[in-house]
Amino acid sequence: MNLRILVESLKFNKIKSSSAVKVFFVLLIAIRAFITLAPIGDRDFQFINSFLESAINQNLNFSLPTKGNIIIMAIYFSGYFLSIFIGLLYSQIFILENENYRSDTINLNEKSIFMIPIKKAKMPEEPTKESISEFVKMTFKPSSFRRNIERDKNNNIPYVKTALLDSLKKLPQLILFLLLFMILLMFSTPFFTLPFIIITSMLIFALLNMLYAQNKFARSLELSYRQTNGAKLTMFFTYIMQNFIFNLISDSLMLVLENYYSYLVIETFIFAIKILATARLYALFYQILALRQPYRT
Repeated sequence: MNLRILVESLKFNKIKSSSAVKVFFVLLIAIRAFITLAPIGDRDFQFINSFLESAINQNLNFSLPTKGNIIIMAIYFSGYFLSIFIGLLYSQIFILENENYRSDTINLNEKSIFMIPIKKAKMPEEPTKESISEFVKMTFKPSSFRRNIERDKNNNIPYVKTALLDSLKKLPQLILFLLLFMILLMFSTPFFTLPFIIITSMLIFALLNMLYAQNKFARSLELSYRQTNGAKLTMFFTYIMQNFIFNLISDSLMLVLENYYSYLVIETFIFAIKILATARLYALFYQILALRQPYRT
């Protein structure tokens, strides 16, 4: 089941709002190219080595970041924030587009992708397609939440416009959420980032709970904790597997390409694909676990 979700996540172009995906793809390439290739700031972070050496030697003799270091760090932060913003837009559009296929009961077939959380996986002794479908139908109640989106003048549903307005409306909460997770990551570094991984796996759906479901910040966190019950490890290993695939491609290209700048140009395309594929995987998990609806391939 993990493999099917992973394969489906790579089909980032499989969406009705195909024009928006093309724009997102170009924007992500431009963002990554600007971050890595723009001749701005100071990319020599010698102050980090200086700080680590002073910590080891237990003295206060370390250098501070230069103005160029601060500029390039600001560029990196802004670029990655915009990339996350675009990824969340994609996830929202995906969920909104799939609302038409939702039903009050869960019916599985060969083309459906669904995940049964470990804590609820009391499967029949001799499972068949019919018995599994009946078990799921009797055990899992789909979420009743739906967005009522008004059609535009051409009788089309404005998925992209709705997702963009939702994101802009919740932008302060989104920034607060990401800042809190950055602080958590910093404090988790001495512990091999384990606290960050554990808490992130619990609160991963908070963003879409705020943006798509229009919940408040605290309520979004509470819902995410419940929605991820029994599926945290599955999601974690699926993200690890997806990241491994992209890292393997990137590392292989670095070995093959002799020109480092040629590698950076190609890496911008890999970065754009990775962001959209991760956003699609995030939306797939949200539809299956939070909304408790199968995804039909």
